[in-house]
Amino acid sequence: MKALIYLTKRSFINNLKRAVRKPSTLIAMIFGIVYGIFVVFGLGTLVVSVHIDSANGLLAILAVWSIYSVLGNFMMYSSRKGIIFRPGHAHFVFTAPLNPKLVLISSAWMNYVLSLVIWLVVGIAAFTVFGIQPLRALLIVFMGCVLELALEVAVMVFLYTNDNIPEKLMKGIRMAIKVSAKRLFPNFSFLDAPFNLQYYKEGDYNTEVAYMGCRTRVMGNHYDPTKEVTCGRGNLSFTSINLPRLGIQAKGDLDAFYKNLDKRLALCCRQLLHRFEIQRKKTVKNYPFLMGQGIWIDSDHLAMGDQVGEILKNGTLSVGFIGLAETLVALTGHHHGENEESRRLGYEIVSHMRKYLDNKSEETGLNFTLLATPAEGLSGRFVRMDQKRYGKIPGVTDREYYTNSFHVPVYYPISAFEKIRIEGPYHALTNAGHISYVELDGDTAKNPEAFEAVIRCMKENGVGYGSVNHPVDRDPVCGYTGVIDDVCPRCGRREGEAVPLEKLNELRKKYPDVPVYLDANH
Repeated sequence: MKALIYLTKRSFINNLKRAVRKPSTLIAMIFGIVYGIFVVFGLGTLVVSVHIDSANGLLAILAVWSIYSVLGNFMMYSSRKGIIFRPGHAHFVFTAPLNPKLVLISSAWMNYVLSLVIWLVVGIAAFTVFGIQPLRALLIVFMGCVLELALEVAVMVFLYTNDNIPEKLMKGIRMAIKVSAKRLFPNFSFLDAPFNLQYYKEGDYNTEVAYMGCRTRVMGNHYDPTKEVTCGRGNLSFTSINLPRLGIQAKGDLDAFYKNLDKRLALCCRQLLHRFEIQRKKTVKNYPFLMGQGIWIDSDHLAMGDQVGEILKNGTLSVGFIGLAETLVALTGHHHGENEESRRLGYEIVSHMRKYLDNKSEETGLNFTLLATPAEGLSGRFVRMDQKRYGKIPGVTDREYYTNSFHVPVYYPISAFEKIRIEGPYHALTNAGHISYVELDGDTAKNPEAFEAVIRCMKENGVGYGSVNHPVDRDPVCGYTGVIDDVCPRCGRREGEAVPLEKLNELRKKYPDVPVYLDANH
């Protein structure tokens, strides 16, 4: 309950701050309040003039309103499953360390708070306009609120506690699991994660969040909210922050850490804006395929000599980070896989970065986003630089790499399901892209049920993009793919040994994927 009260309070304050920063929003808010008061008083005058200012008149009005409200809510829930997140909620809903189901409850709660206000207005009108006794008016408010809450809860329970996936869809999912268990791909993108579902419109592929490469994600569009789509957009550039170095420099002082972090964030944003200024002055002829062929959104309206600055604003400018685990060790002595205190601090650090970039989007009108940096090369480069400067610090700089983004270190012994539960909330924070890996031992092709259990766990814990890594060997002689220890399970050969052609011919009758070898006479 504390979490819901906190989210409600902060969302309200955040909406007020947005209104103050943007005069147009403030004017619209004031107009809405004045209009609401006018409607209430206007309705009172109307019901008196048409002689329906009685209990029966109120009953008739509530009946008509209920039909309208039920139809509207039904359409809203069926199209978006009740997910209504407004811009003012984003900092505190998607950047809070919450279980995904609590995010959904928060959405329902915000809707219910609005309904509660409406019922209070109805109660006041029942007493002042329709002449109903105070106790009866209070009873109307109470019954309306109870029924509204019951309907909200019933719909949420119906939509989000039924995990039965249609068999037709499960066939496709199990085929993907079978292929991934053998070939490591495909990875799994979860469109029903709350931060992806908010954009999805059934039947519109352009609203399906698509992850590029190993994580990059482009969807939200602060510059033009009507174009929150997948196709025709991309990440313009990103710069990553060496978090462990900031943790080392802070020497356990969190105030010093956040002060330096803000300086790095400001530097990254300034660098991204400087690069954007260069990019925006280019013309269509500088991008003959991307712009000249109309691939980038709205580029088909430009001539070859036109500058591309305005349409590039649909892209994203991202700040990434690396080594959250080592940062937490430097600050607290433990990483987020080891104890709850470090886990909370990890959420706070990444939430702080996301909030900073959201505010930068508000300030500039551009799409600043937070990236869980892949860092395949950077992880080694940063740690080598820090080893030269600070030496080998246990748990921080004593390995050949920093841990990828927000991941729990690969060397730390932890179950696959616990790793997913810890990393899941970070996916909601990193709106420029993210991924969680799980390492499995053995031949997963022989245990698809375990593979499926991991994928379902990712879904339940708010993972947006996930992958399962496992050993994959291939015998180049007989074509066997799977886990090979000392002896190939198919042809029985050891490393460096040959296999007679006669045996390969026999195997080929049983296994069509055995390579065909030609002798020198053919």
